[in-house]
Amino acid sequence: MPRSSLRFVPSCLLVASLCGCDSLVPGPALSKPAGALELGERVPRLSEQDAIGQVLVRVSRSMPDYRGLLRNPSSDIVFKDEESTGADRMMTPRLERRLRTLNRLVRREWDGVSVRVTEA
Repeated sequence: MPRSSLRFVPSCLLVASLCGCDSLVPGPALSKPAGALELGERVPRLSEQDAIGQVLVRVSRSMPDYRGLLRNPSSDIVFKDEESTGADRMMTPRLERRLRTLNRLVRREWDGVSVRVTEA
């Protein structure tokens, strides 16, 4: 890997656990930071659990709500997919829109850097 591409790579840990994120109560405000992020810094300055809120319903493949989930086909976004099932690409329409927006912003800000989803 070229040394120039060894920049800070923002990672996006989406712990949606295939929940009904569209029906969640609004979470904390995600304000735009003033300035650049340092290595290890995150926005918002909350734990992942506090940022996403409580999982209200786990959606399994056998539930009718599963048909409402979308598969994110983007090859620009790196999905870890440890289970090798493609389940990490399944998400609510709202989450899919926000992930696309995040990916577009990251690509615009950092050339050659990708969003990485480690769990969804």
